[in-house]
Amino acid sequence: MVELLTATSRRLSRTVAAALAEDGATLDGYRVLRRLVAEPGRTMGQLGAGLHLPGPTATRVVDGLVDAALAYRLPDPADRRRVVVHPSALGRTRLVRWEALMQAREQALAGSLGVRQAAALAGALGRLLAELSDDEN
Repeated sequence: MVELLTATSRRLSRTVAAALAEDGATLDGYRVLRRLVAEPGRTMGQLGAGLHLPGPTATRVVDGLVDAALAYRLPDPADRRRVVVHPSALGRTRLVRWEALMQAREQALAGSLGVRQAAALAGALGRLLAELSDDEN
């Protein structure tokens, strides 16, 4: 089962990354921007931990979003030594396009599996992730 999950994850990530690349995005950039829109004002540590990204990767991704004017940094009001990251208006607009690309990929996947099997798979993966997350604590 581990091999199947690993291979599926890698292939799906490549497929999704290719679709996002057509619009100048990366999969990690999409994931970070999506988190920032849902939860603005996150620190780098919070972003990395919440998305299971190593610190240097989170920093590199945020640097790219800032360079593209999709996000911006501000001093953390609670601790001026840290920064928090917010999505820009352009970032919010771009995320709408990226979400449409992702939705098209998910619909294609659901179409190949069938709606019921896709829903069952999503439920099973969610339960597995929760179980594995509980094991980490």
